[in-house]
Amino acid sequence: MLAQTDHSWGRLKIQKYLRSFSKLVPMLTIKPISSQNDHDAAVELVRELTQWSIELDPDSSAAPTFEGLDNELTDLSKVYGPPLGCFLLARYNGQPVGCGALIGHGDDVVELKRMYVCPGQRSKGVGLKLTKELVAQAGNTSAKRIILDSYHTMHSAHRIYRAVGFKDVAPPSEFPAEIVDRVVFMEMLLDQA
Repeated sequence: MLAQTDHSWGRLKIQKYLRSFSKLVPMLTIKPISSQNDHDAAVELVRELTQWSIELDPDSSAAPTFEGLDNELTDLSKVYGPPLGCFLLARYNGQPVGCGALIGHGDDVVELKRMYVCPGQRSKGVGLKLTKELVAQAGNTSAKRIILDSYHTMHSAHRIYRAVGFKDVAPPSEFPAEIVDRVVFMEMLLDQA
């Protein structure tokens, strides 16, 4: 009887240790926004992304990606909703640290947009995990191709995109000529992902 009691006590001690250890291990979660709290956190991250982008280059405020931004932010779930879109929020230990989205263009093209990782969380794999999850989400739709554009100085982001299978492509003809040389354009064919 004593041996059984000792064994139970040891198991309880191990469970307590594991619970305390799990509080020390950071947890990254990436999920579609699904609550007002998620929406508010995503809006804050997009505003941070916008401010950061314009600080990098004040002329970037003329980029098409910022047209209609205030309207977009009123209901991200609608703008980035089904059947092709989604808006993902990355949380690290429950705190919002990054986001990324897909928006549908026609029946078989999605655009990766609003990709952002807070400066203090960069180089920790958040961007790579977000990108992989967005590609997986796109693969679960009728999309055949993912497109994106990214500011030319975001070399770490470009490495991530290329690592998961994006290829550099020519800019779309309708992109503003005055900023086209500061933007990198990429695409991924999903049947080759």
